[in-house]
Amino acid sequence: MTLQKWIEDRAIHGFPTFSVEDVRAADLCSSEQILQNELSRLCSNKTIASVYRGYYVIIPTQYVLRGSVPATYYIDQLMSYLQKPYYVCMLSAAEMLGAAHQRPQQFYVMTTFPKRRTVSTRNVTIDWLYRDGLPEEAYEFLKQLIREYTPKANEETKAIEEYAQKIEGVSFQLQPYDRFYYSAKMKKEEFSLSEDDVKTYFNVDSVQLNGVFYAANRVYGLTFKRRYDIPTYHPDMKVFEVIDKDGETIALFYSDYFRRPTKRGGAWMSSFAKQSTFRHQIPFIYNVCNNAKAPEGQPSLLSWDEVTTLFHEFGHALHGILSHCKYNALSGTAVARDFVEMPSQFNESFASIPEIFDHYAKHVETGMAMPITLKEKMMNSINFHSAYALGENLTATCLDLAWHMLSPEEIPTAAEAPAFERKALERIGLLNNQIPPRYSTSYFNHIWGGGYAAGYYSYLWTEVLAVNIADYFAQHGALKSEIGQLFREKVLSRGNTCDLMEMFTDFTGLQAPEISGLLKARGL
Repeated sequence: MTLQKWIEDRAIHGFPTFSVEDVRAADLCSSEQILQNELSRLCSNKTIASVYRGYYVIIPTQYVLRGSVPATYYIDQLMSYLQKPYYVCMLSAAEMLGAAHQRPQQFYVMTTFPKRRTVSTRNVTIDWLYRDGLPEEAYEFLKQLIREYTPKANEETKAIEEYAQKIEGVSFQLQPYDRFYYSAKMKKEEFSLSEDDVKTYFNVDSVQLNGVFYAANRVYGLTFKRRYDIPTYHPDMKVFEVIDKDGETIALFYSDYFRRPTKRGGAWMSSFAKQSTFRHQIPFIYNVCNNAKAPEGQPSLLSWDEVTTLFHEFGHALHGILSHCKYNALSGTAVARDFVEMPSQFNESFASIPEIFDHYAKHVETGMAMPITLKEKMMNSINFHSAYALGENLTATCLDLAWHMLSPEEIPTAAEAPAFERKALERIGLLNNQIPPRYSTSYFNHIWGGGYAAGYYSYLWTEVLAVNIADYFAQHGALKSEIGQLFREKVLSRGNTCDLMEMFTDFTGLQAPEISGLLKARGL
């Protein structure tokens, strides 16, 4: 057996790393010199990457071609081998990039740019938007949004201040801490709508069965059969067998929707087992939420935000359920950060499609559909004063990029950080006292160890992709199974086995995402 064949077999069986001692023990090379020469050859042809103190990580071909780091799965496996600080060399299409880690239990992602060749204390990667290593693409994306957003934000601020002056007097000057109070009063006057008015139409069981599952049936031909014989870690969790249109079982789906005292907050999707044709493994996917559970015998009701969260997380679930890849390390949601949220954000669009909405939005007592007038008021209120939400995201995104474009010599001290923030926002046209950043530097956890270093833009970027795809569905038939099948074949089933931009273009026909659709979708 050759060393390369031994490495391939090792990766296939779930061991993406190896040491020099492992190779020696396998007795694959007749001499130490041959061993070192062979390892050097495999590094040079990008089969493996060298790792500190005699360890190597096996690089899948797809990642080398796309110029990005291995999936988190590979990094996690590597960390289990190395219990001390280490140095990892990741091969990209352009160069070999590396970083010294101080804490091996964490994996930081950071974008690097051609002008800088120094190694920082964080790992580096070139993500999809940065596939050529150039920050100009990201900044041009943000600048276009800023140009179109700024007039809308100023109009929104002016309208709120004029409303407040009618109450407080013409000399009143709106402050950021006043904004939500007067905006809420305006919204109540304009729409005369409370959350309780609509919650009685959003029974969690109906939203799941008659909304989330119904949409998946209409678009992808899936049916869901409740399984009572499969054990779960809590009685609140439900298990469904996912059956394709040809009658084949293709996945198990678990849902755990209610909060508990010992449960982590938030909502997310993950898997007990990822899809792999090589291992003959169907995916076992789960969604977790933290909705309030009603007392025994009473229906559990959701707000509109919670309804869209169910659709959102199930979009992630579909990415895992409909995956059809050879290796589980590349299947389902094992894609770049600035792509992984696209299927989930796109799936939110089905929540408000009239046929889907009317199918699940039934009064919990009478079973009647939500009245048209109430539905219109609710839908019109969703994007009320939405410029603020976009603005705080844009400012945080630009701060993230500003910090991660600094060389080690340029990094300001803690005392200088506020001035750095102001200058960075002023430079790009976002210094607005009325709409501050969602996160300031000192508590921006996403980018300091939260996995979003130089990647916070991905929330807005994937929203653009999702809007473009939703527009394509709307133009060609939002619930047509033929369109759903195309999306399934060209995007959802492919995991990370193809270039992500090529997948997007192959489905939509767009050579580049159309950014203007984002503002329209947000009501701006």
